[in-house]
Amino acid sequence: MTKNSFRLEKLLKLRLAVRDQCQSRLAGAIRAQQVVVAKAVKVKKEFDEANRHSRVNSQIGELEVASLTSLNQYKSQLTTKLQELEEERKPLDEEVEARRGEVVEADRELRTLKKLRERIEARSQQQERNKDGKELQEIALQRY
Repeated sequence: MTKNSFRLEKLLKLRLAVRDQCQSRLAGAIRAQQVVVAKAVKVKKEFDEANRHSRVNSQIGELEVASLTSLNQYKSQLTTKLQELEEERKPLDEEVEARRGEVVEADRELRTLKKLRERIEARSQQQERNKDGKELQEIALQRY
């Protein structure tokens, strides 16, 4: 291979490493996002269970003021926790989108370099074929 393609290979390896690093950071951001989403799902289930418990108690006719107050306080705490988790999730969503953009950009740069490498190799092969063709023509002319 020519000296130019060797330099291109180094740059290609660098771009590949950058893309892999971007993908790794994206995976980390997605994991963090999933942890918060899982917590929110758990709190939502607890909230739904508290609502179900409240409805069952009111249908049965057991209206204890202390338990209703306690249940309402618990539901209020769960609501607050859901809001906190939502606020925690928003920046994580933004980070995931930013990381996705980085991966897309790094992948685009990598594909561009690969296409350039392919073009250089194709041009080199064409030049080699042209050279071989000229040599064959010269040999043919020398024989006649």
